[in-house]
Amino acid sequence: MILSFFALPIFLTPFQGRTIQSFYQVMNDPGYETISWAKENTHNDSIFVSDAHYGWWLSGFAQRPTLSAVDPQFLTLEREFEPAQVANNLLDTNYVVDNGLIQVREDGGYIGRHNPMFLAKLNWTYFPYPFFHFNNAENTILVKIDKRYELFDLMQLETSEMRIQNSSNQVSIQIKKSNDYLNYTQNITVYSGVRFVDLSIIIESDLLNVSIINANYLLHTKGELLEIENSVGFIDQGSKVLGQIIFDENQLRYTQVTVENPSGFYLTYLFNEKNNLKIDLSFGVFSVSDDPEIYQTEESRNNYLMQILYSNLLSYQEVLTNSTIEFFSYSEAISDWNISYVACRDFAIFPKFVADPGFHLVFINDEVAVFRVNSYFYKKE
Repeated sequence: MILSFFALPIFLTPFQGRTIQSFYQVMNDPGYETISWAKENTHNDSIFVSDAHYGWWLSGFAQRPTLSAVDPQFLTLEREFEPAQVANNLLDTNYVVDNGLIQVREDGGYIGRHNPMFLAKLNWTYFPYPFFHFNNAENTILVKIDKRYELFDLMQLETSEMRIQNSSNQVSIQIKKSNDYLNYTQNITVYSGVRFVDLSIIIESDLLNVSIINANYLLHTKGELLEIENSVGFIDQGSKVLGQIIFDENQLRYTQVTVENPSGFYLTYLFNEKNNLKIDLSFGVFSVSDDPEIYQTEESRNNYLMQILYSNLLSYQEVLTNSTIEFFSYSEAISDWNISYVACRDFAIFPKFVADPGFHLVFINDEVAVFRVNSYFYKKE
């Protein structure tokens, strides 16, 4: 069987390809149709990005160099890791920042999904553990325009700028959005060696007849709520992960929407009809002890966790390590790797490419969409 497989030609005619497809039940007609289109309509040196399984077929049948989003656990050669990670990130999100203690992923302004997501770096797994995330489609701002009220979700504000700024000890992701009435600026800053990430939001209006009533954010999280002073914690006891948010209590009212794991948590900021407000939050996510004695009673567990939360209130800005910050910017990756096309089979993230002016949909069928990179958006400076 092995010998007969390797005896098969790698590049086949469409008819032969369908025969092989039917025999091995690996690729269906829409998949092969896309590969045929790529081979006939793109330059030989066009670089594609696709998922792990489909990338193999693009590279083989379409004969196009392809970055495949293969999980690191399936790779053996050191040179394979970086292109696989680039493909994984590009197919998932726009920005990733990781300081070794916490990771932040931000989808940017074109899709409401992870805006942003905060993940714990755990010592028992290679994969970061997602714990907090916002979704711009669920976050709203209520404004008063003259005598009428209007409610906008953040996906209704047009994205005007997305960029990543880095220095030796910090990396910031900045996103600016606006409409006819509001300007919205979000900054996420990750510091070298610091366990907490800062999220800063400025909401303002330049119009005299516009006042802002409130801003509501639905935070998706895991674990059980713990309340202390100007902070809240969430414990996911099964995974032994503790998340914490530190805020200015004078600005905020919060409400737990659901108590299940995962749960929902509303953050409401009252503007009192002002025309500007700055919101400052700090997020931390980290492992806690798995000593079973700590969790024998609710009292012993809460005493242990509260000590950690109180300690963090005093020390959350402290530098714990001298590790460097790794970051991914989708625009830089496209430029650095000279990526020409993205072949996407996950319809859930289509809006990420459809709404981004840096991409243009050039082919689609029931299974695959191919987006061409508008290279003038991603020229190297």
